[in-house]
Amino acid sequence: MNALTRDLVNLVNTAEENQTAKEQTSGTQFREKLHLMPPVGWLNDPNGLCQMDGVFHAFFQYSPFNAEGGVKMWGHYTSTNLIDWEYKGVSLYPDQPFDCHGVYSGSAFLEDGTMYLYYTGNVKLEDGYITISAAKGLDKDEKDKKNGKYIRRERYAGSMSRSFYVGEDITEDEISAKFENGILQLKVPKKDGQSAENKKCITIEG
Repeated sequence: MNALTRDLVNLVNTAEENQTAKEQTSGTQFREKLHLMPPVGWLNDPNGLCQMDGVFHAFFQYSPFNAEGGVKMWGHYTSTNLIDWEYKGVSLYPDQPFDCHGVYSGSAFLEDGTMYLYYTGNVKLEDGYITISAAKGLDKDEKDKKNGKYIRRERYAGSMSRSFYVGEDITEDEISAKFENGILQLKVPKKDGQSAENKKCITIEG
């Protein structure tokens, strides 16, 4: 598990725990009883629907940080009767160079008692620019168990986005990425006569 995965796990857990705590006081009447519903945030198309060893699996497009979409990952529910479902957490996170803009649709394949998940890794390439983005935000509270007062409260957040001009006739299939020893390497084919007309710099936002 790399550092980005650990951060995403902690952020998702915090978002889900905050929603659970909120629903202990109000809002539980709006939660679905028969249809699958994410713990918090946004749910879209189902993926990898299958049955293995008497257990049904339903993966789904999941964005816990934004009810209108946002960074996409795969949530996971299981059932033994297709009526009662148990949430199993996030199965796939966008934590690699080849899926840094989201874990998109895919499927599951069962063979010899093993489940294999296949998905579409999303990296954005628009108007000749490839953009690599990363963002995080974290709230950490530590309370005294006896009186409930805060011992320590931490708030920090940050984001980074870098855009590189690679040429408008370059496609996603021609770009390869590798993350090794903490270094992201992108390989882009060199083609003659390419230059950015209006933008010739790397932009950093955040």
